[in-house]
Amino acid sequence: MVDVGGKPGKIVSALSLEVVVVEDLATKETTRVELGQLKVWTEGAPEEAPVAPDLASIAPERLAMGLERLKVIQEILAMSRPPRSVVEEYAAQLGMSTSHLYDLVSMWRRQGGVTRLIPHISPRKKYPSRLLPAVAQIVESAIDEYYLKRREPLKKVVAAVKNACLLAGETPPSATTVSKRIKARPPSEVAAARLLPGVTNKVYKEVYGPGEEPQWPLHRVQIDHTVADLFIIDPEHHQALMRPFLTLVFDEYSRCILGFRLSLSPPSTLSVAMALHHAVFPKAEYCRRMEIETPWEMYGKPDSLFTDNAAEFDSAGLILGCQHYDINHTFRPLDKPEYGGRIERFIGTLMGRLTLIPGATGNSIRERSKGYDPEKYAILTLEQAERRVAHMIALYHREVHSSLKVEPRQRWKEGIFGSDAIPGRGLPAYPADPERFLIDFLPADRRTLQEYGVMINRFKYNWPVLRVLRDRYRKEKVIVRHNPDDVSRIWVWDRENFRYYEVPMASGRSTPAPLWEVNRAVASLKKEGYDAENEAFIFNKLEQLRREDEELGAKVKQARKAIARRQEAERTGKLLPAPAKGAVRALPPPNPVGQEVLPSVVSEPAPEGKPKQRPVIDVEGWS
Repeated sequence: MVDVGGKPGKIVSALSLEVVVVEDLATKETTRVELGQLKVWTEGAPEEAPVAPDLASIAPERLAMGLERLKVIQEILAMSRPPRSVVEEYAAQLGMSTSHLYDLVSMWRRQGGVTRLIPHISPRKKYPSRLLPAVAQIVESAIDEYYLKRREPLKKVVAAVKNACLLAGETPPSATTVSKRIKARPPSEVAAARLLPGVTNKVYKEVYGPGEEPQWPLHRVQIDHTVADLFIIDPEHHQALMRPFLTLVFDEYSRCILGFRLSLSPPSTLSVAMALHHAVFPKAEYCRRMEIETPWEMYGKPDSLFTDNAAEFDSAGLILGCQHYDINHTFRPLDKPEYGGRIERFIGTLMGRLTLIPGATGNSIRERSKGYDPEKYAILTLEQAERRVAHMIALYHREVHSSLKVEPRQRWKEGIFGSDAIPGRGLPAYPADPERFLIDFLPADRRTLQEYGVMINRFKYNWPVLRVLRDRYRKEKVIVRHNPDDVSRIWVWDRENFRYYEVPMASGRSTPAPLWEVNRAVASLKKEGYDAENEAFIFNKLEQLRREDEELGAKVKQARKAIARRQEAERTGKLLPAPAKGAVRALPPPNPVGQEVLPSVVSEPAPEGKPKQRPVIDVEGWS
């Protein structure tokens, strides 16, 4: 159900992806409503009606009680407004309280059905046993001590029960009775005591998610990494490079893939930020670029993000980003890999499909035979491999899922628009500014503002605006965001004015350079005995190593890999705001719904002879 002006309603038809027809459950009136204005109805949602039992299966005496209640209710309903004293007399006649009788009358009006008036059948006892209490206690104690704690076989448990009963002067029960008592214990309890934890989970506890099932799209989203079972080549020399890293964002409710990131760099906070960026925003332009004819309609800000305990998921960048965008971030329990079973099962499915591509490694030791060299047969570049993965995901969305029994795309559509069985959650929200969203998930550190500015990743960054911030936050640490694919600039957070300021390197260098290249240059300088803290030395060595990569690219794999990673870093930079030159833009705070177009803003010119400040759009602070 959906909320229509504070009243419950349901979606009866969709006029388009943006407009639907909603019916008021009370008045049956229909109206046209934009999906972005709809919310899930959460107040007073009716419970699912239980299946009525066959009257033939009900004991005659209980059926007679139900019919007697029905006769009384019909007499009460025949009166226009029966006084409470009359209802009290009827309640006393039926042997129940007055409030209970009122409840039965209301339920009959709403739902009808004689079976709803029949008294509940008392549940069967778990242990309908004739054992004396003392003997039953001996049996239970023996099961706890010998069968569960010591993991003894049934024969020894029976012997222990027999000895204990004889010592207590009681008649020992049969082996069958002891066996029934063991079988009456919860299987999960027995397995947890007698089997190894991993075996217990596989045999008795198929867990695919953290607790209760997600109730709508984006309710709970998982993100995980893997190394793709496929070698790629460099675009220039067409020689094998490596197996790229794949980061997937997975919607548990629909089993749809919201987004992914295929990268040459190991998993990091940046790869998580890039994957989330791809997942949260609409992908029409991406599909055109990747030549995907079928639409990729899955997008939106997750309600909850579920990850394992890897360092990149416990980083300040991801934690602060989730707090800002109201995303509930939870971790899998330690040593519980089955809690990520759904996304890992899809990863296995996707890797299996990659085996059909030349350059695939195979997904088992047997398949990776000595007679086949995947590097020799690799034919796809990183961009081509990304396109192939995107096409496979588009195909997967339109195949019937073995567990859902419907296509993931159809499941997503039902979760958004609703169906006869489930309510629709409405069009997902997404932030108004993609650039700002990515900044909010970049790696974050806390630094104090010094006279020279800020030092991070070996370099100093400064801008006149930091003087004001230094006076404002004296001896306090501020949040600093940085892009590992470009050390030429950082973003400093001003929590009082709710904005980031872009700050360049104090030396004035503006040439983009990824952090891994800087670290490589520093290691080379240390090896050669030079000053590894000198910024000029570092960048001179960096340029020297780049020239060597170009010269050795045709012969050395590491050189080709360095060139490819540098090209990937350049593509990452295109998703962030371009470095400010001339007039500085100041964007408005992001709209959480993401449906409005950002207004154009003309920046004021800086005073003559003074550099311009570089604010990024306003946001709500975390403090």
